[in-house]
Amino acid sequence: MPFLRRSSLASLCVAVVALSACGGSNESTTSPGNTPPTVGGILYGVAPGGRVAAYAINESNGVLRPIAGSPFAAEASEPPFTMSLSANPARSVVYLAVASTNIESWSVNPTTGVPTATSGAPFAIALNGRIVVAPDGNHAYAPIGTGMATYSIGADGALSAVASNSDSPGAGAAAAVTPNGRFAYLAIGPGQSRISTFSVSSATGALSPMAVSTLTPSDTIIPGSAGMAISPNGQFLYLSSRSTLGRIQAYAIASSTGGLSPVDGSPFISPVSPRDLVLDPSGKFLFVATASGVAAYSVDAATGALTSVAGSPFGSSRMDHVVVDASGRFVYATSVSTPIAAYTIDQKTGALSVIAGGPFGTATGDLAILK
Repeated sequence: MPFLRRSSLASLCVAVVALSACGGSNESTTSPGNTPPTVGGILYGVAPGGRVAAYAINESNGVLRPIAGSPFAAEASEPPFTMSLSANPARSVVYLAVASTNIESWSVNPTTGVPTATSGAPFAIALNGRIVVAPDGNHAYAPIGTGMATYSIGADGALSAVASNSDSPGAGAAAAVTPNGRFAYLAIGPGQSRISTFSVSSATGALSPMAVSTLTPSDTIIPGSAGMAISPNGQFLYLSSRSTLGRIQAYAIASSTGGLSPVDGSPFISPVSPRDLVLDPSGKFLFVATASGVAAYSVDAATGALTSVAGSPFGSSRMDHVVVDASGRFVYATSVSTPIAAYTIDQKTGALSVIAGGPFGTATGDLAILK
């Protein structure tokens, strides 16, 4: 079932009680009874064949149920590992970025989770990594070969280019924006890997370069593979990089200038080939997709230092992508050869436990969640 254009919206089975009756899915759906399917959020995942699968998250146990019509056909047909997903909760929009090609954009029905292509999509741009959305949902930033492209976001999620001084000394690999929207960061690699810091115009979202932090020569940032995340309180930045072993770079963020200072003990050792990383909503735990599974760390609230959680990494197979749901109770991860692995988070320790019934669905690529 292709992503629907707005003219097709009226034909959708949008009543919650009818979800299991809507046709077109090659994944089984079950009746949600009296519980709205989006109550725990919707998880989107890139699936083979140029498709995006969508799953309702059971807020009680984290189990995933395909929504009616899933998986949905994208315009692009590239392999999952060339695509990345981003969510814009403020606009109920999901973006699919196709490496070196374009950004597809869909407005999501908040009741059913069904996506509809926004006006003007896809938006042509040669990308190097996942786009990031400003916390207010008004601007998006995309790593490209010469730095970072800036876009304003319309009410329906449509993208419009913004003139921005965001060139950097290398190819953009991963990006992040502080929770207050004042500063943006771009990881650059491979070559001499760096992090560029930008101030963000509150009026237009345009970027102005401020500083560049250089990683040690032995640390490499790879476009399309690196992950970057900022703590919910905006005090710390984390970046996955590669050396002889995997590494997690950790920095304290100066609240007034956005400047970066290495956290004592950084870089922290991780399993081989760390990629995506994500913090839980409380900022207590950091989860990293690695070649050995999902690595888990506790975060020192005062210093930002990382301590490996007992039993980490969790799972025994390679993981490339990882997300945490909005409640901070569940972790989901995928790789090119593994559908969605699902875990519950021990709220005291950060340890992960497998959710019964997994792995779920057909998605083997990037993941994004809309609450």
